[in-house]
Amino acid sequence: MSSGESAGKRRCPRIVVAIIAVLLGMALGFSAQAALDVQPAFAGPSKQAVPSVQAAFAAPNTQTAFATTEGASIETLQQGGIELQADMGRTVWCSRSGSKYHYSSTCSGMKNPIAMTLQQAVDSGKQPCSKCVHESPTPDPAPNPSPDPTPTPTPDPQPQYRGFVDVPADSWYVESGVFDYALGHGLMKGYSDGSNRFGPDDSITRAMAVTVLWRMAGEPACEAADFDDADYSEDSWYKDAVRWARASEVVKGYEGTNLFGPNDPVTREQFAVMVARFASTISHIDTSSTGAALAAKPDAASVSDWAHDAVAWSVGQGILGGASIIDPQGTATRCQGCKMLSIAHKIIGNQGASHGEARVHFIDVGQGDSEFIELPNGKTMLIDAGTTESGEKVASYIAGLGYSRIDYVIATHPHEDHIGGMARVLRSFDAACDVEHRHL
Repeated sequence: MSSGESAGKRRCPRIVVAIIAVLLGMALGFSAQAALDVQPAFAGPSKQAVPSVQAAFAAPNTQTAFATTEGASIETLQQGGIELQADMGRTVWCSRSGSKYHYSSTCSGMKNPIAMTLQQAVDSGKQPCSKCVHESPTPDPAPNPSPDPTPTPTPDPQPQYRGFVDVPADSWYVESGVFDYALGHGLMKGYSDGSNRFGPDDSITRAMAVTVLWRMAGEPACEAADFDDADYSEDSWYKDAVRWARASEVVKGYEGTNLFGPNDPVTREQFAVMVARFASTISHIDTSSTGAALAAKPDAASVSDWAHDAVAWSVGQGILGGASIIDPQGTATRCQGCKMLSIAHKIIGNQGASHGEARVHFIDVGQGDSEFIELPNGKTMLIDAGTTESGEKVASYIAGLGYSRIDYVIATHPHEDHIGGMARVLRSFDAACDVEHRHL
């Protein structure tokens, strides 16, 4: 055989192989160029590594591969109208006669699908399946955050007793009558900030204490040297009381200073000293005491030396120490102040009334008549008590003022609308009421 024939014979197998490869590529959906790149084992190295014919017919992977292969070629690809970054080396699947490629071997019910790279599928002109077009799962839509629930508005506190939002009607200071007495005699008032609060558990400050005693004294106008830390401006609610307290020496500043401490809380023994000084200085009451009542208290030894005499008198009068202990260094609260001041006021007397003033209460008993009078000398008088049905109301009204005794009772004439309720009133106060029968 000549060398030309040998060369021709050697070329024939190569041509045949190339034709076969082209035909096989067309059958598999490869482009002619891709088919030419499928080199048999005896051919030279190819430009890129592609799956062998055997791999093309291998059993399909039935899982959808979304992971990017290591060293993959990432290109921008338009798929189904969506532009995305695609891994061109990832595996896709095609049916033998279909024109679409799929990311899942089980999409559209394919049987024996052919595996190839995404690059090969694109090069062969195949289009993406509309059912699995996305390179990665469709992202969840942006969350639509639920609006914050509309907060339930906190209802405004409702008045409980005498218009105050923080005074329960069943509190001990209301049920004992000391609260009504303190308010009824103008000794204490609620806060003036529009909150409708009394602050029963708030501490009594030094400014509050002197203001209450100043009211008991009849609110006199006085001149005195100013303390360095007190507010004497026009808007100050306690300036007149502080001047009175210093001028009368009922309350003095801190020893060795020119400081008053208007916002400092008052201890129970300090308050007792203030009340005792008022009694002796303003009302000229003997405040000496044997100290027997104080000595009976388990915490008597804890009373400060400078407060001992005043506390002894206060305990003896019932102003302090109504409980089992005195708690001398404990802070005096406003509800405790109602009790201490109510008792002290009855003992000391209303200094405003002692200057010729009297308080007359016209009790509403409907068709009838009833008046309760607080006399200038500290005594009390009841004139008539309305109808029989009014007796309970009259008795409650007097008790609400803090009184347990009626000094004088006048029944003007024997008509039911004037004296019908008198029996009920006398039963309520019979232990303390001395009644003198006289005909008017």
